[in-house]
Amino acid sequence: MTGSDARSFSQIGVHLGLDAEATCHTFADRPPILVIRVGAVSCSVSARKDIPEGLAAAVRFAGELTESAWRFELALRAHRRDFPM
Repeated sequence: MTGSDARSFSQIGVHLGLDAEATCHTFADRPPILVIRVGAVSCSVSARKDIPEGLAAAVRFAGELTESAWRFELALRAHRRDFPM
């Protein structure tokens, strides 16, 4: 697949409260699924298996997500200086 058939699609925005959580489900026979729950909203992230580059793209995305989450955490801690670094 090429072009728009191989692109990801979705849009979601959330404001975190006390009930936000993230979980990674792993399986022996298929790629993992990352689930982010915020209130009544649940977002699942998984690799596209229908395109050859899907798993490699998911690994790249996971690295970007890890770095972005780390920066998000540091910015939150800087915003609230009473949180320990």
